[in-house]
Amino acid sequence: MANLRYETINRYDGPWLLDESCLRSLDAIFEEIRAAFEEQRERDVAKLVLESPHNQYSLGGAEEALFEALRIQLESNATSHIREVQKGWVFFLPNDLRTEYKTIEEAVRSPELANHAPIRFSVKVSYGVKSASVEIDSYSGCLSTRAWPEEDALTQDAVHQLRSWAEGSQPARWVRWWKSIGSWLWMALPLPIWAVSIALTTRSVDSRAYSDMVREAQILVKNGVTPANEAKAVELLLKGTFNLEGPRYQSFSFAGWHIVLLAVIAISIVGLSVVPKPAIGLGAGTKVLRRRARWVKFVGYTIPSVVGTSLLLPWLISWVERFVKGSG
Repeated sequence: MANLRYETINRYDGPWLLDESCLRSLDAIFEEIRAAFEEQRERDVAKLVLESPHNQYSLGGAEEALFEALRIQLESNATSHIREVQKGWVFFLPNDLRTEYKTIEEAVRSPELANHAPIRFSVKVSYGVKSASVEIDSYSGCLSTRAWPEEDALTQDAVHQLRSWAEGSQPARWVRWWKSIGSWLWMALPLPIWAVSIALTTRSVDSRAYSDMVREAQILVKNGVTPANEAKAVELLLKGTFNLEGPRYQSFSFAGWHIVLLAVIAISIVGLSVVPKPAIGLGAGTKVLRRRARWVKFVGYTIPSVVGTSLLLPWLISWVERFVKGSG
């Protein structure tokens, strides 16, 4: 029964921001895989030569050199179907352009990449049916590693090496989580806007009701309480004393801080909706990588700090006010 062969594929979420050192380390791994495939090819060629029927003939006589040359040519023909080991990088550029290199060192010195920032890449090494590859998907931005066939010892080593590199180069967990929800966050933007409008409307209505009651009381006090308006005066007194009209007002600091908080949340939603795309830090892509890396740092540090401050500062101010009043 023939053995089944399976292609091993692992996918890793981005956004992938890869600098030159990460790409050089990946290139070193593929050089090791290529060297292992080359050794395997040499063993295959040696085995095929030993099994060649031309080896059963012994050469001798004055024409020994001639027949030795003929034997070498026959052996070369016998092993010509064994493919060479192939390794190469492909960088995809804007406007459907692409450029190919054998090593990262060659890509670093390339004038094409100096003028065009690469969007994504793929790298592959193959020998016969054996292969290993890494690429960034054009749609999802995920990085995929492949090795085939699964049961082969060389490709199993390749799977382990590529997995270790991918896990070590993968962005932080929160960045991956941000990428997974970032494109949908803009749908939540109406919520803080609606909350701010409700807060402003509620505050204005409550303040207006209390202000109307105060004005009526001022008029009665100014004109004097008479038997004709005595019932109205009692009503206003009860409302003002027992707060029957509802809340007098919403503290400006309380409502103001909540409005500020909701505004900060709205701005944060807008910022988090801008998820960085993959960046390859070679040639012109170095500036793109730096710009997107700065944006990730900004989102990771600034937005949580501002939101946290907006949440904690009102309670801190309230605690200080109570402490000062208690001390006095």
